[in-house]
Amino acid sequence: MKPSDFYLSVSDFFSIVVPGFIISIVVIVLMNYNLKTDLNAILWAILAVGSYIIGHILFAMGAWWDETYDKIKTKGNDKLISKITEIREGYADRDSDKINMYQWCRSVLSRVHPEGYVEVLRKEADSKLFRSIIIPLLVLGAILIGSVLPNIKYDLLLGCVSIVFSILAYWRYCGQRFKACKIAYTHVIVLFSLNKF
Repeated sequence: MKPSDFYLSVSDFFSIVVPGFIISIVVIVLMNYNLKTDLNAILWAILAVGSYIIGHILFAMGAWWDETYDKIKTKGNDKLISKITEIREGYADRDSDKINMYQWCRSVLSRVHPEGYVEVLRKEADSKLFRSIIIPLLVLGAILIGSVLPNIKYDLLLGCVSIVFSILAYWRYCGQRFKACKIAYTHVIVLFSLNKF
């Protein structure tokens, strides 16, 4: 196995490894490790692997936020969705209704307009980063406010700051997801109007 066989995209790094790293650091601190003096190569390896595994778990848990987004999303894309529905009905086969509009647009862009597809993926990666850090920030806030763990001092201010940041992360996640959808829809509509597919 070569290093090039192990693929870690920017999206994976920011939406999986970074949130996993945050929780791993919290666990190491809770286990009373002194990160300045006691951290050795084995601990770094545990931290790296743990970050990746925990990050995947947090990423999967973060997907729950998609359901809340679907319920509260703004109506800004309604006209775009209506036009995409019209385009898709004219080009797609009978099974395309099993794919949501956003996924369909991403698929079209991946085949017809790679630059647009990359632009959509960037916004999607940003939204996934913020989606994945909501839970670690909530957990950290609860730990700091609740003071239920013996190694952590009660800190109401830092706990509240962490919870406020989790709310801001959710707000940013919603904004980036909305932008990713809007960009995908807009690109497909423009490509259709230019007879590019």
